[in-house]
Amino acid sequence: MKLSLIIPVYNVEKYIKACLNSVFLQNYSVNDYEVIIVNDGTPDNSMVIIDEFSKKYFNIKILNQQNQGLSMARNNGLSIATGDYVWFIDSDDTIKSDSLETVCGLIDKYPDVEVFASFMTKVDEFGNRSIENTSKKLQKLCLKGKDYLFREYPFGASQRFIIKKSFLQKNNLLFKKGIYHEDAEFGIKMLYLSSNVWVLGESVYNYLVRSSGSIMSSWKKKNSEDLISIYDSLKSFRSSFVKKEDLNMFNEIMFTLLSCSIYFANNHWKTKDFSDFYKNNKAKIKKEASQFIIPFKYNIRLLILRLFYAVSPLYYSKMKLFLKRI
Repeated sequence: MKLSLIIPVYNVEKYIKACLNSVFLQNYSVNDYEVIIVNDGTPDNSMVIIDEFSKKYFNIKILNQQNQGLSMARNNGLSIATGDYVWFIDSDDTIKSDSLETVCGLIDKYPDVEVFASFMTKVDEFGNRSIENTSKKLQKLCLKGKDYLFREYPFGASQRFIIKKSFLQKNNLLFKKGIYHEDAEFGIKMLYLSSNVWVLGESVYNYLVRSSGSIMSSWKKKNSEDLISIYDSLKSFRSSFVKKEDLNMFNEIMFTLLSCSIYFANNHWKTKDFSDFYKNNKAKIKKEASQFIIPFKYNIRLLILRLFYAVSPLYYSKMKLFLKRI
C-alpha cells in the first residue's frame, strides 16, 4: 500500500460527504491507497454517510473509539495504517482532483524523501478560494527538514504534509494528547528531525476556513495554557535533540510560541479568563523570555524589544498589536 489517508471524524455531518467525494473521485487506482476513518465518538449522522461510502469502496477502514480528541484519533489511525506514507486529512476539508496522482507520482519518483510539503488553498464558506498568505514562492525544491523550518516555510497545519510512516515510527513522532495547537508541536519536532522535505510548489489541499467552530475562531484560556505546555515540550526536545549550531534558530521559534500565548488572546485581554491565565503564568513567561536576550546577536532595536518583553509581556503584546493596526 502506497498511501494511507487518515481522517478523524467528529461532528462533521455537514462536510464529510464533500471530503470523501474529493478523496474517491480521483484519477488514481483505489488499489494504491487506503482511507482510514477514525470515528472519534461522533454523536451526529457523520457515520451514516460514511457507511454509504464503505459499501462502494473496499479501501475504507473504519476505526471506532470513544471521544479522545483529534490528536488521539490521528495517533490511533496511524497505528493501523499500512501505507508507506500517511496523509492526515481533516474531515471538513477536501483535496484537489489530481492530488493523489501528484502525490503518489512523487512517492514513486523519490522513495527516500521523508516528508512532502504542500502549500494550501484556503476556501471560505462561500466557496471563495485563495492560496495561503506566505512570503515563500510556489516553487519546487528539496530542503533539509530543519532548513524548511528555519527558513520560515509554513508548518502550522499537519494536513500540508505527506509523511513517510517508517520515519514517524523511527522517531516515535505522535500528536500530543489533549491539547490545542497540537500541529505546531508535532510539526516543529517532525521537521527538525527529518533529513529531507520535498516542497511540491503547488497546492494539493483545500483548507476550509470556518467562521465558527475552529480553534482559532474563539480564544479560550486553554489555548494559551496549551501553548505554554507546547513550549515546555519543545524545551525538553531541545535539550535532547537540537544541535548546538541550531540553537539560535530553534530558540527563535520557541520565543514566537511563548509570545503567542499572550498575543493570540488579544481580543480577550480584559476578560477574567485571560487575567487568570496571565496571573498564573506571568512570572514563568518573563523568566523564560529572559533567556532569549542575547546582546551580541541582535541590533539595538530588537534587543530593546526583547528586554521589553521580558519585563512586561502583556504590554509588549499590546504595543505589537497597536503598531500592526496603524
